[in-house]
Amino acid sequence: MSARGPIVDLACGSGRNGLFLARLGLPVVFADHSQEASESVAGELHAHGLPDETWHVDLEAGTGNPLAGRRFAAALVFRYLHRPLMPYLIASILPGGLVVYETFTLRNPEYGRPATRTSCSARRARHALRGLDHAPLLRGLPPGP
Repeated sequence: MSARGPIVDLACGSGRNGLFLARLGLPVVFADHSQEASESVAGELHAHGLPDETWHVDLEAGTGNPLAGRRFAAALVFRYLHRPLMPYLIASILPGGLVVYETFTLRNPEYGRPATRTSCSARRARHALRGLDHAPLLRGLPPGP
């Protein structure tokens, strides 16, 4: 990753992924719609003497681009999917930046949500990520011992 700037942990929840990077000294913006989640992450940051940059934002409000005016070197998105956000997310990434996006696999319906395989297709993921220079997709973990 050649971009320099903050990393956004979108729909961060407890902030587990972003906190890992923040503890390594990387600048992280923790974004979530839940005020409770934002306060919990802020408490963790404070307890570890880390800079507090929490952002209470509704990513699904439907009132335009919730990422307008924001630019990030990278984005972390785990266990969250809102397809209308994709173009805004891609536009918010600085040149040379990185998007780490883990969402549903074709086997998710076996475990609960989403209930249909259609929601989980790699084709839909590639379509949602169009506009990125390179979008390698990991379709699942290789079988291992």
